[in-house]
Amino acid sequence: MLLGLRILLLATLASSGAQEESGAEATAERLERLLYCGCPRENWTKTLEACIDDCADPQKREIRAWLAAGVEEEEVLARQKDKYGPKVLALADARSNAWIYVLPFLGLVGVGATLYLRLRRRSVAGAGGPPEARPLPGAETIDREIEEELARIE
Repeated sequence: MLLGLRILLLATLASSGAQEESGAEATAERLERLLYCGCPRENWTKTLEACIDDCADPQKREIRAWLAAGVEEEEVLARQKDKYGPKVLALADARSNAWIYVLPFLGLVGVGATLYLRLRRRSVAGAGGPPEARPLPGAETIDREIEEELARIE
C-alpha cells in the first residue's frame, strides 16, 4: 500500500510538472502570436509564430528563456518593445490608439444628431399645416387685365 501511495504521488508530481511545462509553452506560443519578427528582412510583416526563417529563432529562444526565468508575460512584451521598438507588438496598444476605437462612435453620434436636428426642423415647419398663400407681386394688375380681356370676349 505504501508503494501504491508513492507511485500515486510521483505520478501527480510528474503530471503537474508537465502541466507547468506545457503552460509555459502555451504562454510562449501566445507571445509568438502577439509579437512580430524583429528581423529586418521581414519588415514587420510576420509574427514570430508565422515566421519560419532562422532569423526568428534567437527572438523565440530569448522569450522562452525569460519565461523559464519566471518573467511575466507583460514584462516579456515590455522587454521586446524596449529592444525592438513599438512595431514589434502585433496588436496595437489600446491606450496609445484610443482614438481608433472612439472615433467611429463619435461619428455615429454626430450623424445621428445632424439627422435628428434636420428632421425636427422639417417637422416643426410642417406642424402648422400648409403655408398661407400669399399673392404674387403685381397680381392685382394681372387680375384686372384678365377681367378686361374676358369682358371684351363676351
